[in-house]
Amino acid sequence: MIQVNVIDANGDKESISVKEGITLMEALRYQGKKAYVSADCGACCACGTCHVYLNKDWFDKLDKMMYNSAEYELLEYQSNFVEDRSRLSCQVVLKKEYDGIEVIIPNE
Repeated sequence: MIQVNVIDANGDKESISVKEGITLMEALRYQGKKAYVSADCGACCACGTCHVYLNKDWFDKLDKMMYNSAEYELLEYQSNFVEDRSRLSCQVVLKKEYDGIEVIIPNE
């Protein structure tokens, strides 16, 4: 199991245990005490409603986001986009090495 540590926009924290291979969006939407992201497009990388922040250490551990990717293009139009912290949670597949990842839900 992989531990996902979530800090919501109010500063409340929750630890969620999930199986390897699911997306971070699935963990945040379906596995916690509440749905932390709406993910309106259903993980199609088309809406940006699963936007999350990661601290720099975790951001650097994830598979890299390509500058000209659909994910980057969606994120750069988010009013709260931060270059080295923002990711779409639907594009992050959880792996064993991500155990303990800390995710911050931005104010929308």
